[in-house]
Amino acid sequence: MLINVLNHTLDMGVGELQEIQAQLDARKVRLLAVVGDARMPQFPDVRTVKEQGIDLAVRKFRGLAGPKGTPTAVIAAWDAAIPKLLADPAYKKIYSRNGLEAGFVPHAQYIGFVSDFGRQTEAFLRETGVIR
Repeated sequence: MLINVLNHTLDMGVGELQEIQAQLDARKVRLLAVVGDARMPQFPDVRTVKEQGIDLAVRKFRGLAGPKGTPTAVIAAWDAAIPKLLADPAYKKIYSRNGLEAGFVPHAQYIGFVSDFGRQTEAFLRETGVIR
């Protein structure tokens, strides 16, 4: 997406802050809107698309994956450790500085979370005509 915006084959695109930061710093691109639920602390003057009249918010998520059959004790250890890491002030500072938002979905809720995400994405793509 970024290459296409820079070479003018696209007028605009949606990208991750970390991916476009160097081009923002070089003033080769500019932020038009935040496609999330809230403005970004790093760019408090950039309004969300909802604030600009477009009813859209993109949910992004990352996660850890392990092999099928991972022992319950190992999953429980990760479920306990990750919230502690996300709450650590030193880690939080790095995380936030890189434009990331901390979030945690426990293993027991993950399938429901991903299924809901899939349903919402499919509904949006059908509603906008991207898929039929």
